[in-house]
Amino acid sequence: MKYPAYFYTDAEGKEPVYEYITRLPLGVRAKTYALISYLQDHGPAARRPQVDYLGPDTKLYELRPVPHRILYCYVDDGRIILLHAFRKTTARVPQSEIRIALDRKADYLRRTT
Repeated sequence: MKYPAYFYTDAEGKEPVYEYITRLPLGVRAKTYALISYLQDHGPAARRPQVDYLGPDTKLYELRPVPHRILYCYVDDGRIILLHAFRKTTARVPQSEIRIALDRKADYLRRTT
């Protein structure tokens, strides 16, 4: 594992992405964990269809266990922080979902740096 992945943990100790994954059906949950493992092995070299870059304005990526999405970011030492998970129902990632991930990213960086 070259790129360790961590679930974002809020100030109350909750891990929203982990909680989301545990509610998925067993097969989808297994596929999701397999994609997380793929991400840990490949890091920034991971490409579509497994992952996608959401752009330089957000510096967020999406892990794509269809039809679900996990938004994540990299921190300076190569760690992956899994920020937000949701079921994707539109062609584009909704701005409201991106905003949640960006807020969690800011919170994570504020509390850990």
